[in-house]
Amino acid sequence: MMLTLKTATSSISTRALLYSTARRGIATTALRPSGGFKRPGPPPLPPQEQKEFENLVKKKQNASPFLASDPEKGDMHPDARRKPRPEFDGETNPDTGEIGGPKNDPLKYEKEWTYGGRATDF
Repeated sequence: MMLTLKTATSSISTRALLYSTARRGIATTALRPSGGFKRPGPPPLPPQEQKEFENLVKKKQNASPFLASDPEKGDMHPDARRKPRPEFDGETNPDTGEIGGPKNDPLKYEKEWTYGGRATDF
């Protein structure tokens, strides 16, 4: 089935319209890159600087932005929730005698489940 486009002056078939549009697109495409560059991107660095750049990029990619190297130094994100200090040292709770249990009592404030002072039992 051949579709035709009727205008005020003439009727053009769909095939002819598509053919002329495709041919026009090819004619406007550059056949060779301008400026003599063989690849996209910035010009290459000298070998020593390129190696240094690659090492820095690799080092940065391997480092996680969410893990702090030392929380005591304050390297954590400012919005990160800090863990509460443990109420005792070691594995045995001196109040209950529990071994390997939580270091902080989650029911410290009258049946209110909290974590670091924030309620978690909604």
